[in-house]
Amino acid sequence: VAKEASSPAYASALALGSVINTEEDDEARAAWLELFLEKTLQTTFAPASEIASMQLFLQKVTQAEWDNSLASIMGLKLKANPERAFETIKAILDGLKDAQALQSISDQLDGDTQFLTTLVKQLKSPKENLREMARDTIVRLALLGSSKHDEAVPKITAALAKAITSTAALIQPDHRQGAYAALLEIACHTSSDAELSTDVLSTLLSALSTAVSKENKKSAAAKTVGLEAMLKWMVVAKRHGGSNNGYDEALALLRVPAVKNNAADCIQSLGALVVSVNEDVLESIVLDLWNDAAFGKGLLTVVEASMKKYSATSSVPLVEGLISSYLCLVYAFASGSLTLKASVKKVLAAGSLKLSKTSFLFGKSMTDAVATNPIAAQVLPRTIALYAKLLAKEADGEKASPLLAIIGEKETTSAARALAACITHPATACDLPSTAILASVQTVITYETTAADALLEALMAQVNDHSLATEELASSLNETREAREAFTPIDESFAKLSVKGQLSPTAPHMGMDPNAIRRVAHRLAAHTTTSKGLAQALLLTHVGTTLKGLGRQRSGLVSRTIQLLDDVVLPMAESEKDSTLLSTLADMVSSCACLYYQIDNSEPSESKGDSDVISVAVHQSALSFVTSMGGIASNFDPSYDDPEDEDMKKYVFARSFCTTEISSRFNLSLKSALAKVEA
Repeated sequence: VAKEASSPAYASALALGSVINTEEDDEARAAWLELFLEKTLQTTFAPASEIASMQLFLQKVTQAEWDNSLASIMGLKLKANPERAFETIKAILDGLKDAQALQSISDQLDGDTQFLTTLVKQLKSPKENLREMARDTIVRLALLGSSKHDEAVPKITAALAKAITSTAALIQPDHRQGAYAALLEIACHTSSDAELSTDVLSTLLSALSTAVSKENKKSAAAKTVGLEAMLKWMVVAKRHGGSNNGYDEALALLRVPAVKNNAADCIQSLGALVVSVNEDVLESIVLDLWNDAAFGKGLLTVVEASMKKYSATSSVPLVEGLISSYLCLVYAFASGSLTLKASVKKVLAAGSLKLSKTSFLFGKSMTDAVATNPIAAQVLPRTIALYAKLLAKEADGEKASPLLAIIGEKETTSAARALAACITHPATACDLPSTAILASVQTVITYETTAADALLEALMAQVNDHSLATEELASSLNETREAREAFTPIDESFAKLSVKGQLSPTAPHMGMDPNAIRRVAHRLAAHTTTSKGLAQALLLTHVGTTLKGLGRQRSGLVSRTIQLLDDVVLPMAESEKDSTLLSTLADMVSSCACLYYQIDNSEPSESKGDSDVISVAVHQSALSFVTSMGGIASNFDPSYDDPEDEDMKKYVFARSFCTTEISSRFNLSLKSALAKVEA
């Protein structure tokens, strides 16, 4: 059946037939292998779907079959017809991972098969798709070899290291970028128990640092990928014993931007370091970088230069200064000194000042950059968290000057506003963005116990202001048809397709990350000490949510609100003997739900007022919160339930909020609005 059947029926027949006979029959197995090669690589090239259906056959491939026929035929077919062979070969390599009898693949990567040589040669193909397929196949070979614990990874990395440094191999940036990308992916999948010698790692890191150092502005994309690959292999080197000659060369390359005070290279090289390397390993690498005193002095020079630039113009985000300040903080903790140079301490301490008097770290240009610059979005919250921790360590149990605080009635320190901006636009290279920013927030509130109220005040203002800015932009873009079409040109072929979900113009995210805002607000609710702070937290837990009374999201909102009522709201309400919590919550919800101001470009901005301008995001979150409280309140009926029952108290609170407090305030607002309409 397998011989005579056409595609894809033969694949199932071959897979089943090769495993039905459990007896050791070399002739039968050889016949099955010959048939497999004929159907997949010789008469035609089988698609990946057919190879996947022959998984049972591939699981039984032996070492002799790989050495004597399979590897050599794949190498020859790849050399003769790479464009058609790549898909089939990649699928076969994926299927061989579970072949228990296949102990090693490394011996057949070079020599007569020319398997690896052909793949590296394809990295300089003029066709982009061939370069991508060559890179994917190299990675699959490395992963297969790594699963067998053989010498495949050392051979592959050595071949790529030779190719990126050779003057006759990968001479174009696009070609080297493919090799860098392959090395990066291999490093990401290299486990800590992989058998890699110091010599192998040293040779590879030396080649990477040499190649990356020669990349120029015209090959910026290749340099970025090369830097990431070098950093990942530096991490692998640290896991396998630490320093070597190649590792030292990579360190020297990372020091150059700081020593030469090159802002652009600082952002590219040191920015890649702080973003792509895990914080635990980062401390170790930073200590190694500081072994050369010129590096630390160079970072101070970058910080001082950023201070001068900011005093001249505050409109440009000085990300190089942010990175340098963060690395100085990391070194202070990694070295155990817990001390900072005066210039670094000055720019960090400015976070306790208001926005108009702050430093470049917390200025408006930096907080605005958080929305578009992933380095700023990741490094700024870590910097705030580390500095809050440092202040707590310096205080040594005594009360320290707060970094995040409320100044006056509503204004907060610049550090609080900067962290709020990071919460609305979180970014990370590994975890979920909301998880990463939550870790920084947790560090802050752990070491600065009064920070929750200031952060909630700042986050409320940030959400409101950002939503207002988004509305104003949308209003200006929709003022005329010409403005709309200039911003979003109409594609006639898709004009009839309706866009739904988070990408639609009516989506509730307003250019922010509502999930991160809600998660942080939920965490801060347990740490706030004031009625106003708790009311803000409850509202922020509903930012960007549906206004529908039923549905999956509403069920989750009601469940989490009940949890907050039990754990936080009721204990605080019982401690507030004058019942200020309930009235404070009702006042805030009423003002946010009833004072929504629709942006209108026909009116001058001075006529809008200030505190009365409530954005769509805050307005809708208030309405959503009222909907959740209504659902909770419906669980209590005074005709049947006991209001003194402990299990009923949360429902009683919600009912009092809905029937006594918020309804009367809505009624007054409605009467006031009707009076204005009638007038």
